[in-house]
Amino acid sequence: MVEYTTANIHQRPRLQIEPTTRCVLGCPACSRTVYSKTLNTPYPKYDQNVDDLFHFLDCDKGNEIETLSLCGDHGDSIYYKDLFKMIKRFRYKNIEIYTAGSHQTETFWRQLSEQVTDKDVIFFSIDGLEDTNPIYRINSDWKSIMLGLDIMAKSPARIIWDLNVFSFNEEHLKEIEQFASDRGAEFRCKKTPRHGSDQLVPNNTQYIDTSAIFQEAPKDISITPKCSEEHQISAMGYYWPCGYIQHPFTLYKSQVWKQREKWQIKDQTLDQVSKVLMEWKQQIADDPINAEHICQMKCKTGQESIYTIDV
Repeated sequence: MVEYTTANIHQRPRLQIEPTTRCVLGCPACSRTVYSKTLNTPYPKYDQNVDDLFHFLDCDKGNEIETLSLCGDHGDSIYYKDLFKMIKRFRYKNIEIYTAGSHQTETFWRQLSEQVTDKDVIFFSIDGLEDTNPIYRINSDWKSIMLGLDIMAKSPARIIWDLNVFSFNEEHLKEIEQFASDRGAEFRCKKTPRHGSDQLVPNNTQYIDTSAIFQEAPKDISITPKCSEEHQISAMGYYWPCGYIQHPFTLYKSQVWKQREKWQIKDQTLDQVSKVLMEWKQQIADDPINAEHICQMKCKTGQESIYTIDV
């Protein structure tokens, strides 16, 4: 029995950056896929402005951030046109990169392998082996994933095979873990709310992220905000309390969107916007019953980590 947690993986203090909303995959429960199918229109394409980001973090609070975690809620970091520019600009910080790993060239991966250090971590989001990964990672390409994984495994960076547990892989976790190890990657599996259909929901309930199941908040709910741990800068150029709140069907109804000028990074610094964040945290902690539903679901006191799983 092995437990996989974030404790020995994520480097703190960290800030999540969404580099881009560009992606070529069609994962069924990804918010960009849901948005496109619901509104019958492609998800808008946004790319992080490196200069605005550099200015935003050029301050006391920005200097406290040790790790930039390049993880997109709507896109994949390897499709970001300024990825190498961003890495070079912020080379004085640790870098985490999340990717599904598909459809990039050998030239790209070799260039990335030359830019990373032993302080960096690359997360490959792979949800099975060659025959099962495409069940959820629709449009993924196994050959190019393995190409990238093999090249990066020889780089100085730490490589982690990052798996969501579904019905089609829950009985094969040990096998996948061994395959990942043989390719030079560590293995992490986590609960997920992103199933896309009932057929993909794991049979073992320990693999289901119950925090994502909507329930009306009880009158005695208590919230312990994790904003300072989960804060994120979106590809649109806003500093959000967390990545969860920027789901399109959450964001545009929220108070942060109504007051979005306070949260934009352009012409502001993290020192300035941190004051807005502190006010936000205090507000939801003091009045949890009227907090955003996503805050009630994800940050209720005692909420367990989605990364703690017995295999």
